[in-house]
Amino acid sequence: MLALVEQLIGSPVRVTGGLLLDKDPQHNWEVPWHQDTGIYVAETPPGEKDDVRGGLPVYSTRGLELAGDVTCRLALDPALVDSGGLYVLPGTHREHLGKTVAERFGSEKGVSAPQPIGSALSYNPLILHRSEKMTSAQQHRRILHLSWGPADLRLPDGAQIYPWPQPCPLTPVEAL
Repeated sequence: MLALVEQLIGSPVRVTGGLLLDKDPQHNWEVPWHQDTGIYVAETPPGEKDDVRGGLPVYSTRGLELAGDVTCRLALDPALVDSGGLYVLPGTHREHLGKTVAERFGSEKGVSAPQPIGSALSYNPLILHRSEKMTSAQQHRRILHLSWGPADLRLPDGAQIYPWPQPCPLTPVEAL
């Protein structure tokens, strides 16, 4: 995966975030169109809005700071249309859309990006993406979601990217 991400970014890289997405019949959600414009930081810069996710501060970018980043989604289960898989809107990664997403793209269906188990899907975090609720009898739709950026990525306002790996351990796959 590292070799693929370095090829896509075109330079040495570092992890800028990671999480496990786990949809199941009791935790079944949909996510509307959005761009991933937040990045984990060591601390919230002075004057910026406090945004804490999973106990870690997140800095919300306002421009194209993350335009050179890559998101990799590893399918631990099938991530298909009926299991709440991903939809994307090609070409929307070229600008930071901010608060205009709902009014500009709310009625768009997008292109399904199905993932069979064990597959990897890589995309720019600024591409508009969304997912629907699971409608299948599948018990889980688990995705390991990893964010990567150039090793020399700099953020404005003195924000320092969080020094991964994070201090809290990840849940072992056998326990899922």
